[in-house]
Amino acid sequence: MELKTISDPSEYECIIDGVSMLNDTIRKVTLVLPEKIKYEAGQYLEWIQEDGYKVPYSIATAPILGNTIDMHIREPKDNYKKNMHNKNLIKGNAIRINMPKGKCYLNYKENCQSYIFLAEGTGFSQTKAIVEQCLSWKIKKPIRIYWKVKNERELYLKQLIETWVKDCVNLTYVPIISAVENKKPKDFVGGDVSKIIIEDYKSLEDIYVVASGSKGFVHENLIDLINFAKLNVENIKSDVFDYVPLPL
Repeated sequence: MELKTISDPSEYECIIDGVSMLNDTIRKVTLVLPEKIKYEAGQYLEWIQEDGYKVPYSIATAPILGNTIDMHIREPKDNYKKNMHNKNLIKGNAIRINMPKGKCYLNYKENCQSYIFLAEGTGFSQTKAIVEQCLSWKIKKPIRIYWKVKNERELYLKQLIETWVKDCVNLTYVPIISAVENKKPKDFVGGDVSKIIIEDYKSLEDIYVVASGSKGFVHENLIDLINFAKLNVENIKSDVFDYVPLPL
C-alpha cells in the first residue's frame, strides 16, 4: 500500500479501539487507522468535530507501532463544547482526523552532543513518541527529560519513564512540580524549568532541545536558555512555532 508523505496531511475516518484513564483527569484514546499512514514521531493530528471545529492533539505513539495511534486527552473543567465532544469517545465509535501535521520531529542523525526534552503537562505525549523513536534507533547520545507538572498525580506515565531509565543508560529524567506544597514528593525539583536546566548544563551550545507545552511555557523557557545558556536557535524544535514564532 502506498504511504502518504509527511507533507501531505489528509482526512481519515478512524475507529476508537480503546479508551482508558491514565489518571483521574487524562484519558488515553487509541485509534485504528484505516490504512498505513506515514508520519514522524512528534507530529500531531487534528480531531475534526461534527461542526467542523478542529482540535489538535499530539500523536502519543511512534510510527514503529503499526496502524494504531494514541491521544492523551485531558478532561476539560469548564469547557462545555469540549465536554460534549469528549462524550463521543467510546470504543467502537468512528471519528474523523486530519494528519499528519507539524514539523516537530527529529532526523536520525542530528548534529549535536545530546538531547533535552522539555514537557509541560500532557505535552509529554509528544515527548513520549519522540523518545520511543530515539530508543528504537538505539541512539547513544545522552537524552534528558524535564517534565513540569502541577502535582505528583500529573505524572501519569511515571512508571514508563522509570522503565526507560532502567533499560537505557543514556536516558535521565527530572520531574518538576510547580504546585506549592509543604512537602514535595521525593526526587521532585522546584523552581523554573530554565533555571534548573542552566544549573545542570551551564552551556547548551551543542545540545538539541525539543519543547512541548503551552505557548507561555515554551517561549519563556527557550528565551531564557538562548539568552543565558547559549542555546542555538537552529537546535530547537516545538509545535508552538507553527502558530506563534519565538519572539527574538
